[in-house]
Amino acid sequence: MLYRSVFRIAMGKGMSHADITGRVNASIAQSGIQDGLCSVFAASPLCGIMAGETHKLLMEDFKNFFRAVDEKKIYAYPGAAYSHIRASMLPRDINVPLSGGRISASAIILWEFGEGGEREIVVTILF
Repeated sequence: MLYRSVFRIAMGKGMSHADITGRVNASIAQSGIQDGLCSVFAASPLCGIMAGETHKLLMEDFKNFFRAVDEKKIYAYPGAAYSHIRASMLPRDINVPLSGGRISASAIILWEFGEGGEREIVVTILF
């Protein structure tokens, strides 16, 4: 069986990130499910999701890593190719174990690489 919920989060233009762990845990609490597998999916192709630490310096290191894909370089794709390339470096979904009504990851972080705006996040819990 499964439970699914959707929430939206406003993201800034350009490269930005947000800790969405609290929103994911709220979806889990709303489901009433204690044990299973939690899938978190970003509907935008210009976003990526990761599980990890949210220390300020570590987030700066990630930004510097993603900046290696140069915005000023000329790419064959006529749009913002660098945004798509950066987004492809992270998956659009992750699966984390759910135990005792909480995910096992320290944090779930959403990265934005495009124009920002409202981003749809789908949380699916399999039990």
